[in-house]
Amino acid sequence: MNKSILSFIIVANSLLCLPQHLFGQELDASANDEVVQKVKFARLKSKENKSMMTALRLIEKGVINVEDSINEVSDGVALLISVGEGAIPKCLTSFQRMAKTDRQLYLTVALDSILMSDDLHIALELCNKKTPAEVYTYLMSRWADSARDDSSEILSVHFKFDSEEVQYHCVRGLLKRGDDSVVTACVQIIETQWKGSKQQLRKDFSGMSRGIMSSIIEEKMTTPNKKVRLLGLHLFELFGLKDNANILADNLNNSDTALRLGAINACRVVVAGEKPLLRPSMTELIELANYWLTKV
Repeated sequence: MNKSILSFIIVANSLLCLPQHLFGQELDASANDEVVQKVKFARLKSKENKSMMTALRLIEKGVINVEDSINEVSDGVALLISVGEGAIPKCLTSFQRMAKTDRQLYLTVALDSILMSDDLHIALELCNKKTPAEVYTYLMSRWADSARDDSSEILSVHFKFDSEEVQYHCVRGLLKRGDDSVVTACVQIIETQWKGSKQQLRKDFSGMSRGIMSSIIEEKMTTPNKKVRLLGLHLFELFGLKDNANILADNLNNSDTALRLGAINACRVVVAGEKPLLRPSMTELIELANYWLTKV
């Protein structure tokens, strides 16, 4: 296993052992007659500010030694979480410096704990023209996954942001909310990123509204162009309808391995609710194709 990935897992696991009061909890609106929206984060006292700066130094430059169970970065993340929401502004302005040592991921672990969905608007208001795209990417990923009523508005505005990563999260967030205005952008994402990021795309676009791309999928599935048809199969796997599975038959019967695997995976995910296959043997491929031909 990659050492950096292993160290990140250690950080995540160690955070699970922290006292629960260190982690922010979502407000229960039903328990309040009226929820007043907060306008700024808590101000840190001198001692808390010192702890925050120590935490950031540990995250940026701390030693990670998996073999000897030394992980100063993990200590930094835990310390930052203990400081709480008052550390959020400094965290946001620390993204660039953390990029130099490839420690941004650890910064987001802390932010995931101390930045509540109810406070996303405050974090966004701290951004300006000089704010790096990485900060907007993180915040839009949080807006995309939040249940806030104003999410669609915020995501629509930032969809115009000149960053593919920011646009990516805006697209998946808007699509999750049934906004078909970003369908074309989504198709382009699947087309250009599938080869290198198929597993991440499957994760990020799971649970989306099926049927939102039915006409586009059918159009691509009926073309003689192999590349376009393969894209249609990937789109069917992510967004296709079970009732339309009959259009997969021609590709299940195709001699092209990629098309046949794409059709099998579309059947497995959409029809059977199973996980897609990654590298089946040729024998398995033929057997599964014949099996699904009897089902669709």
